[in-house]
Parts: sequence; C-alpha cells; structure tokens
Amino acid sequence: MRGSYGRSVRAPNIGEIFRPRTGTSNFFSDPCYVANRSLGTSFRSENCRALIAAAGGNFGSFTAANNPNATIFIPGTQEGNRDLRAETARTWTAGVVLRPDFVPGLSIAVDWYDIDLRNAINTPDANTVAELCVDQPTLDNAYCRSITRAPGSGFINGFIVQPQNVAAFRTAGAELNIAYRFTTASAGTFDLRFVGGYLDRLEQIATPGAVTENNVDQPFRPQYNFVFSPSWIAGPLTLSYNLRWQNGVRRFARIDTDTNPTLVAPRYFRYKELWQHDLQAEVAAGDDFSFYGGVNNLADQKPDIGFETNVPISPVGRFFYVGAKLRYGPR
Repeated sequence: MRGSYGRSVRAPNIGEIFRPRTGTSNFFSDPCYVANRSLGTSFRSENCRALIAAAGGNFGSFTAANNPNATIFIPGTQEGNRDLRAETARTWTAGVVLRPDFVPGLSIAVDWYDIDLRNAINTPDANTVAELCVDQPTLDNAYCRSITRAPGSGFINGFIVQPQNVAAFRTAGAELNIAYRFTTASAGTFDLRFVGGYLDRLEQIATPGAVTENNVDQPFRPQYNFVFSPSWIAGPLTLSYNLRWQNGVRRFARIDTDTNPTLVAPRYFRYKELWQHDLQAEVAAGDDFSFYGGVNNLADQKPDIGFETNVPISPVGRFFYVGAKLRYGPR
C-alpha cells in the first residue's frame, strides 16, 4: 500500500510579474455578436446587453456585418501582472502495488490522484479573455477589465493579455500500470507493459464564484486512454509493438452545447477515437553496434475533421524510419 499528501506553493516568476508591455494584435469573434450569444454560459446574453448598453451600442443589431473592424486585427498589449499572488495546491494520492509470488515477473500498480490548485496562474488568449468576461455571473471581474469597447458602438477596440490568478483548478483520476516479463527455454524473453488512465474530473473556475467548467472529454483531455507495449527478445533480435488508444472526445465545450444542443449535426459532436499502431525491429551486431527500423502509425490513421488539425492524431500519417546505435568509450 502507498500514498502521499502534500501542500505546495509556487510564487509567480519574474516574467509573469514584470514582463514589459509589448504590442500585439488579435482577430476577435466577439462573444456578444448576435450569433454568439447562445454559446457560453447562461450569463452571456444579459452581460452582453449591459456591456453594449453602457457603451451606447445597439444590442439588437450587434453583428459582425455591422462592425467595420470585424475582419481586421485589433491592436492590444501583452504584459506582466504585478498583482499576482502565489499559487497553492493540495495533493493526495493512494494506491496499491501487487507482485504475486505465484506469477514471477508480474507487477500491478493502481493509483488514485487528487489535485486541488487555488489561485492558479493562467494566461488566456485574447478571445478567451473576451469570452470569460461575459460568461461570469458578474461583469466585475479581471477579464472585463482587460477588454475595452468603442464608445457609441460597443465593438471591441483594445485588450490586454496578462497572467491572472484564476480561482481554481481541480483534477482527479486513476492510473493503472501492469508489467510482466518472463523468459522461456526456447522462444526468448517476453516483456509486456500496459499503462492506462482514467480522468474523473478536470475543472476550472475562472473567477471566484463563477460557473465551474468541466474540461473532461475535451481535445487532449480524454476520459480514458491506454498504451500497450509488448516486446520479444530472441538473441540479437528485438521486436517491439506499441498501441496507443484514447476515447473519442467532444469537439465543443459543454457550455456551448448545453445551451445550444443543435449547434452542429450530431455526427460532428465528437472526434474519432485514437488507434495508433507502431512497430520496431532492432538487430544487435555485437555488444557495441545495432541497426533498427520501424513504422509509426502503421494503419495510417488521419486526423478527424474539425478545428484541431491534430486530433486524434498527428497529420504526419504513416512514418517510416531507420537508424543505428553505436556504443563507444570505456565502460
């Protein structure tokens, strides 16, 4: 049996605090456009109404077509934030390792982890800043103070991107590790390894009191994944296989689809699963030299259509390689 408990503190670094102000620019799809108000949280529409009214704009005709700067990059700034506070985290893990005597060479480990990070330092991009401003329960938040809107119209005309202390991140899940290595009298040595993961929760609270964002089952954050890696060693020959799998994930954030279930056709709500097959062969020519070659993504799986060009897999496709290893010098 094993476990751990810890409390950690990370002070903001010099760059996060004192980065000098520099110019930048960004293209905006304003979350307050008529077409975007049904996305995001239930607070977005009324917050946008208040923002546009305060700037003197027309809420009913607030569209990209009526914005003369809708297709150009808006100038803004990037800078550090001298008001940052230290991050604090509470972490605990619990697990068990099994090595049964009746199966020599077998090891099974299961662990649960839980991490609660407060005052987390995050640097969102400019569009995310604009969205977080209007997706909070109130407009009195750090993100709204980083977006400026033109008097008379309410369209975005400036922004500041800087690190912010978000309220919290919370993640929890399980990991499974299985290793089994055994040697036969005539067929060589077999090494079997399996590593699996389950993501139970991955939550962000953008500002104190804001809606909790559930980020499980999003691109690069699958709920289930595993890697299976068997190898066979027979004299100078080593054959290795590697299988990477993860479940298909959602294309859109829950705050976008919960309020708009007909956002896209049902078949476009999720990306495909990842199935990556890799093979490698290595031949040793003595103790100090070996040749190897292999292929990654043997089945030539392609990325799914969508905004992310490398989900669920890299666009490189099937990839062949060869090489050699040379050991030299005293041992």
